[in-house]
Amino acid sequence: MAQSHVCSVFLVLLLTAVRTSGEFVPLGNSVKLQSDQNCSDGELKLDRRLKDDQPMEVARRVHGVWLPAESYKGRVENDSSAGILLKHVNFNDMGWYEFTCNGSSSFLISVKVVQITEVSMSVEEAVTLPCHSSTNDEPVKFIRWQRGAERVLEMNVSSGNTTYGTGLEGRVSLSSEWRSHGNLSLTVMRTGPEDGRLYSCFVGYESGNREMENPAVVRVSPQNSTEEKDRIQVLLGESATFPATRNCSKENAELIHRSCDKCTRPVARYQDGAWSPEPDYKNRVDQGDTVTLNNTNINDSGLYELTCNETATELDVVPFHVVQAAEGQTVTLQCHHVTTNKTVECAWWEKDGKRVFGTNFSSCEIKPEAGFEGRVSLADEALKRGNFSVTVRQVRQEDGGVYRCYVQVDGKKERGIPAATRLTVNEEKLGSYRRRWDRTGDAGIVQETLGSYMLQKEQKGFSLYRGDRENRGRPGSHSGMMLLK
Repeated sequence: MAQSHVCSVFLVLLLTAVRTSGEFVPLGNSVKLQSDQNCSDGELKLDRRLKDDQPMEVARRVHGVWLPAESYKGRVENDSSAGILLKHVNFNDMGWYEFTCNGSSSFLISVKVVQITEVSMSVEEAVTLPCHSSTNDEPVKFIRWQRGAERVLEMNVSSGNTTYGTGLEGRVSLSSEWRSHGNLSLTVMRTGPEDGRLYSCFVGYESGNREMENPAVVRVSPQNSTEEKDRIQVLLGESATFPATRNCSKENAELIHRSCDKCTRPVARYQDGAWSPEPDYKNRVDQGDTVTLNNTNINDSGLYELTCNETATELDVVPFHVVQAAEGQTVTLQCHHVTTNKTVECAWWEKDGKRVFGTNFSSCEIKPEAGFEGRVSLADEALKRGNFSVTVRQVRQEDGGVYRCYVQVDGKKERGIPAATRLTVNEEKLGSYRRRWDRTGDAGIVQETLGSYMLQKEQKGFSLYRGDRENRGRPGSHSGMMLLK
């Protein structure tokens, strides 16, 4: 679960004269203050306007070089002939800054200091970025989230259309309570390292005003861990290989399974140049240069520690459900999760590690990836019943594979039940048959092939065989099973 706290301060620049722009700078960093003209034939000066409108000099340009005022020494750095870098910004830097050319005002910059909220994330899990505002006082025109200067999500309230940043559609969503509760929070699913950025929340009103809301800026950072930990996920009964053991050649090094704080069990030991199984794993770990655990069971889940280099690997053994179908049939991939007194933002399915279809419950629209368009549907009353099963119509050979269901609950990615489904698609329709018949006088022969079974008309009655005619097993007489005309 992501945790948040107020950590630092950001500097926002709103350029209000010829142009308007915004820039976010962490507390203690530098910010560029630059005039829109060079004032090449005169004196260019930068003042800060105090509350009583009295100017306090920040710096002035002398022979092309910016010289700081006494109170700004050590904080002003030359950036260009038209501007400076103000370093080590602090909360007292809030206010108006004015460039004057030969004593005449040429450019004003409003500097606003706002709070930043820190949010930690775990890769592959969902994270919610908080943002709140009053949405009743004035008609809202749009709600926009940005990552730096890039758009993440923007919802046009009047049209109901939502546009997304590149690669973010299906991964980000706005709270469904934005209108009723003023909750503009953004949820990001299946987070990756690239999501560790600075985000800002804006509301545009019908009056033309555009405001940064509370908190104005959110910084998302990967969750720190005291130990590097790899993750392996296998289906129940499959083999799990621990790659880190290949790089371990320390005599008597061990791979230890830690299923709880005080529950440890040695799995394998490195001796005489090879890994050998410990007694409890004698029949499931082969001797070699890498440890592979065969025939995994649910009790194998947990943390595996390697003593030679203090690395850890999390093993996740996933029970699965088997579904078999024939091409053209309709199948249902089961998925359930408790939803009572929980906030469920979305659910999605992944096949072989890639998202194939999902739904956002604020829009109640299922979004299939390429190849599944028009063929998938969600169970009725999914949220009410906790049933996130998906029906796939007209299944194809390429639909076969391992599917995993995930539900985002209270901002956290959780697995559905069953955790995985293995879909096998057969070439022919189950229960169909091919008919071949060859009439030779009164002793006509009719063959009905049903899988590998054969029904043959003999002189008297019918016989059912397992296998083909030349290699048939023992027939059994079944008179009256089929009538030839």
